[in-house]
Amino acid sequence: MSDSNALLPDLSFLPGIKARLDRIDDLEALRDLKALYARRVDDNHRAPTPQSATAAADLFTNDAILDLGPGSRYEGRAQILNAFQNLFPAATAWSTHYIVNPLLQVNGNTATGTWYFLLYTQPKTSPPSPVLTLWGHYAEKYVKTNAGWKFKEVNGIVSLPVTTP
Repeated sequence: MSDSNALLPDLSFLPGIKARLDRIDDLEALRDLKALYARRVDDNHRAPTPQSATAAADLFTNDAILDLGPGSRYEGRAQILNAFQNLFPAATAWSTHYIVNPLLQVNGNTATGTWYFLLYTQPKTSPPSPVLTLWGHYAEKYVKTNAGWKFKEVNGIVSLPVTTP
């Protein structure tokens, strides 16, 4: 009598492939999250509405931190939403974010990442101020929720050029 299992192919590699595909899906979702951040923030700066502010704030967890430098730290959804609804539109006429070179690490339902950014922005002043060019990087933490990946913490660090006399 022959062993019926001998006729079945060895499928023991499938869990490893599934884990790799899940990781790739998570990495792509994190890249999409960051692209949405850039677009929603820029949209909110160009034409602020309650809907555009909410769309930007929806990318964050309820207990998230958004820290964009001295005097620009917002903790929790209420503060982040207020920043997008009131503070940023009052200070910014428009912006365009270019965000590149992600280094992402996924660990189950949490992740960390860093990104370089180049930001063109015009402060809202009268008369209009010149366009500013800012560059630096983001250091971030993410969490996977039932609604997908969200920002847990975003730290924007602006780099200044070093000049020598």
